[in-house]
Amino acid sequence: MAQSAETKPVVTLRGEKTMYVRQGDAFNDPGVTASGAQDEDLSSSVYVVGSVDTSTVGEYRLRYVATNSQGERGFKVRIVEVVPSSAPSQYDGLFP
Repeated sequence: MAQSAETKPVVTLRGEKTMYVRQGDAFNDPGVTASGAQDEDLSSSVYVVGSVDTSTVGEYRLRYVATNSQGERGFKVRIVEVVPSSAPSQYDGLFP
């Protein structure tokens, strides 16, 4: 059975789609909200696939997945860039 866009959960990122954190600092994930048909709150059904290792410079992807009572899934992806602790000032103002 094909999934309908009208019934799939809608996942909304809190904060930015791309976030930056300096190497060695803590990454504080602002999380997401999720809703289904008739404004059903599915936020408690969200799980995260992926993790961020702030000890290692690089790009990390977090996939937030919500599931409704019919088993249909919706998702969003956040990119987290871990930059060197000595990163140039071009990153100033991008850190939460």
